[in-house]
Amino acid sequence: MAFVVFAGQSNAVGFGMTPDLLPAVSQAIHWGTYIWNQDAGGFEVMIPGVNTGTAGCPQAWGPEVAYAEAFRRDHPDEPLYIVKSAKGSTGLAQDDAHLDWSPASEGELFDLTADEIQAARAAAGGPPVDAVMLMQGEQDAFDAVAAAAYADNLRDWLTAIRAEWMDEPDGHIVIGRINDDAPVYADVVRQAQALVDAEDPHAMSVETSHLAMQADQIHYAADSYMRIGQGLYDAWF
Repeated sequence: MAFVVFAGQSNAVGFGMTPDLLPAVSQAIHWGTYIWNQDAGGFEVMIPGVNTGTAGCPQAWGPEVAYAEAFRRDHPDEPLYIVKSAKGSTGLAQDDAHLDWSPASEGELFDLTADEIQAARAAAGGPPVDAVMLMQGEQDAFDAVAAAAYADNLRDWLTAIRAEWMDEPDGHIVIGRINDDAPVYADVVRQAQALVDAEDPHAMSVETSHLAMQADQIHYAADSYMRIGQGLYDAWF
């Protein structure tokens, strides 16, 4: 059994992705792969483009699709449990005016995700969280102050994730580095992600700067989400 969390902002959601953009081989029901449905309070067999999105965008799909496919190929007889907690335009820096991922923002995305993970683990029989996949950073890259603080904020986030989401001080966390074209302070955030990866023996990062983007240069094209999912899988396994 494997239990994996996907979290972050719109590139964790799979912004702009619809069922018709899925590769034909990826449209099948993923028997043996289960995704958490917070509203229903239980796991469902994962069906890409049907239950891989979020409450506001249920048909979206993101890196979890290719990740699950890779896992199924290598571990055909093992169940995979996925919790996906993502919301677009959400930063890591604490922001009193907007939802954010800061562990210091009481009752916001960090705490809500912790509650989801706790409920999902109980429903799955109490397994440990094997790895956390993060796709976040674009929102902070719009702001010079948030971008400059990103390395420190990311260190704090990883520490809090391991303590409150994973119960494991050395838990494996994989970071999808943001694209280098946009937003304006993207390079600052990317450098922070690389720095934290280099100094943290249990964190890994996946390069995405070479991948095709949608027209906004912030969100990835369909094939890129598949490549990122494979990259996240390769980084952990």
